[in-house]
Amino acid sequence: MQSFNASALFSLARFLEAESQPSSQKFKGATVLAPAQRERLRTTMHVLLTDCIGFDLKASGFTVSRMLGDLERPECTRDEIRTHVKELTQRVQDELSLTTILYVTPAERELLNPTPPLLSAEVAARFPKMTWDLEESSRCLGFGRYTAAVFHQLRVMELALKAIHGSLQLPDPPIQTRSWQEYLKPIRGAIDQMDRTSTTWHFHETAYALLVSVNRAWRNPTMHVEGTYGLEQAIDISSCITGFLKHLATFMDENGNPVTGEQLNTG
Repeated sequence: MQSFNASALFSLARFLEAESQPSSQKFKGATVLAPAQRERLRTTMHVLLTDCIGFDLKASGFTVSRMLGDLERPECTRDEIRTHVKELTQRVQDELSLTTILYVTPAERELLNPTPPLLSAEVAARFPKMTWDLEESSRCLGFGRYTAAVFHQLRVMELALKAIHGSLQLPDPPIQTRSWQEYLKPIRGAIDQMDRTSTTWHFHETAYALLVSVNRAWRNPTMHVEGTYGLEQAIDISSCITGFLKHLATFMDENGNPVTGEQLNTG
């Protein structure tokens, strides 16, 4: 799937309409185009060639390239260019008839590319493995695939679960029995051994409570086809998870290595 600014397609259509008219102002006067006229058209053609490449209009791009070649000739005439424009108009119509263009509203575009980003650069740098799923989650939100967005957000939480598990220096559970519960049980046991007055205990206790809530409320229903989500629910879940990641980043990276004592812009 490709994205482009719709104004470029509008500009292409306007050019083709204007230059296909016999009364085009650019072509009044002598049959042979003046140097200034050819230069203006060359500039326009280079823009159109870029647009054709962006729209994947290969055949149309070939026509534009031929027009550019003719415009290099001092004896190039208005009739030659008008013939090219007629051909280009038909080619663009034919190629666009084979293309489906999906319209994205400004609100949906903001979901596709949130401003500011969901995570600051500093937080994202601590969780590079999560970047792909966060980006995919945003794309799913923008294209209306809200349950899929939640699925990607829960994959992010699974990485957070493993980071917390690693921060406690707990051994990974066997692959054949690996599940959230197999991570949560030893985390619970390790927390119960901590000093309850410590900052470490408070952080892990809060994190554990959120992980259990996520597992019960969202992960299990999503993974077992019991839950579907709308836009508001998916955005709420995303806000909850990204908020948790910002907090997590003040204590550890994605491998569970401590990062205390550092200033962090969480965005």
